[in-house]
Amino acid sequence: MTSSEGTPASEVLSTECFMFHRGAALTNNTIMKRLTNLLPVLALVLGAFAAVAFSPKEIPTDEYGYDNGIWYNVAGQIPGDHTYRCDFQEDTDCLYATADESTPLDPGEDRVFVKMPPAIAE
Repeated sequence: MTSSEGTPASEVLSTECFMFHRGAALTNNTIMKRLTNLLPVLALVLGAFAAVAFSPKEIPTDEYGYDNGIWYNVAGQIPGDHTYRCDFQEDTDCLYATADESTPLDPGEDRVFVKMPPAIAE
């Protein structure tokens, strides 16, 4: 099959697919330039996707320590002289996710919870 100008139909279709409003056909060089110009945008989109998809999700968790028969919720507290500390002791855990000994936060850490006395106001 040929067009009215005598050009084979396959060539007419292949060039008409790349026609723009001014009738200019895209060449391989033009296509590569357009793709090259889009690379920074594609990199930005891929980077934004990766940042959202692979960022760690913050899951608020309670932290409990057990000392002298009392469970203390120490979530958000920094270990120190007036809060608590985790002393070394074999086969024990310091902090738990719940107020029972079934869910240690760091299993096998070999530390024991010690509640420190509150600061004395002077």
